[in-house]
Amino acid sequence: MGAAVNNTTAHREATAAEKKAAKKLEAGLREVQKAAKQKYARSNRLALADYFIGKKLNGSQHNLLQTSQTILGKVAGDELPGITTTKVKALGAQRKSWLDATETQTMAETASLSSRAELKTMVKSIKDKKIAIQLAADAEWPHSDEENSGTRKEFALSPKRPLAV
Repeated sequence: MGAAVNNTTAHREATAAEKKAAKKLEAGLREVQKAAKQKYARSNRLALADYFIGKKLNGSQHNLLQTSQTILGKVAGDELPGITTTKVKALGAQRKSWLDATETQTMAETASLSSRAELKTMVKSIKDKKIAIQLAADAEWPHSDEENSGTRKEFALSPKRPLAV
């Protein structure tokens, strides 16, 4: 049970870290979009589509994965105002950080689900063994004999009726 709780906590923490990394990446991508608007808004409006201006950057992990890669590829070959190679490298590092956080989150989720499934199986096994013991006690100390009532109570059995499964 401890492993299930620990893995669930780790999953929640990894999810929070992934969301934080995604927000940082989105902020960096928005900075590139602003620079692209500044450069192309009046001269080449078609180029704005290359930077997903007016479109959602992050509808899902898959969407952010694609849009971030496309924007990084485009900005690497373009000179945008205020966007230096250092900023492009930093944006690449933010993307890598987000990808690492996404992988950690996925692994933590898998561990959480696995440990909870294992716990559920163990609890079912315990319940099955408990019923087997109660059935054996019910057969050994029948309810029809009043002298067995104390023993039956020790096994969580009714002293006046048989075990109903």
